[in-house]
Amino acid sequence: MNRKSIKFQIEKAVESEDRSIGTIRGLASTYSTIDFNGDQVLPGAFKKSIQAFRKNNRMVPMLSGHSMDKVIGGFDPSQMKETEDGLIVEGKIDLDTQRGREDFSLMKKGFMTGMSIGGMVSPEDVELTSKGVRQIKNFELMEISVTPMPANQDAQVTEVKGATSFKDYPLMDEGTEWDKSKAISDIRAKTKSEDGPSGTYRNGFMWFDSDDSESFGAYKLPFTYVVDGEFKAVPRAIFAIAAVLNGARGGVDIPASDIAKIKSNVEKYYKKMSRDSPFTTSNDKSLKKDKECDTVVKATELDVKMTMMKLNNLIRRIKN
Repeated sequence: MNRKSIKFQIEKAVESEDRSIGTIRGLASTYSTIDFNGDQVLPGAFKKSIQAFRKNNRMVPMLSGHSMDKVIGGFDPSQMKETEDGLIVEGKIDLDTQRGREDFSLMKKGFMTGMSIGGMVSPEDVELTSKGVRQIKNFELMEISVTPMPANQDAQVTEVKGATSFKDYPLMDEGTEWDKSKAISDIRAKTKSEDGPSGTYRNGFMWFDSDDSESFGAYKLPFTYVVDGEFKAVPRAIFAIAAVLNGARGGVDIPASDIAKIKSNVEKYYKKMSRDSPFTTSNDKSLKKDKECDTVVKATELDVKMTMMKLNNLIRRIKN
């Protein structure tokens, strides 16, 4: 049996009324993700482990970097919830411990970028696909760690307030009309959020206020439609978000600490559309052109020098 680190994404990191406790909440082990090790956890893989922790009335240990001597808190198995996208968990960090305070501070400020789940996997609980992917049917959960280097590239920490992590959705045609009301209606239906935002409701938006996550008004900058049951990014929505971030229509009321991450997500979609960043200033573009011209000039000068050297060598050989 092998020890295994699984993707984990922090959605929320806030202090409770008890200043000695910090809280993190997130979606663990998304079932559709294949990590760097070529592993994919299947729905229901944690069912037996969760039941065992609940039966024994034990918390799932929270470790710092998978170090057994660095316990900083725990995850309540009664708060673990399986959804169609993955496993939602909530953990408590002991801020009376030095390591707990340090790790929680890094998570709140966005410097600790991931978490992973550690445990055991038996050979009989693994199926190998024709593409070489190890599909894990049962995972014996032992601990959940905070770590700066998760096994999965999507294991990124969102900001405390909630700039959502990048979702690499397929792009619709650039000519597709953007209807914000239709988009929100699609997102509610897709995420089963008719009565209130579900844990996956945020996936159709680029920002949400995690302190008010149970309110629809806490979610801003929608950018998707749902087509054939799947999220698809709408280019015109992304163009509109870029314009707002550049100050159009009075801008948007979002913490400055989250703006940089949202811009980064927008730039990734612009790159997919083979477009330049919408946040590059005219001066930046001029500098880029100047550098390109300078590179061409230097290359031309080098070609001339090489040609002259070759001619001089040829003349010397003829004279000799």
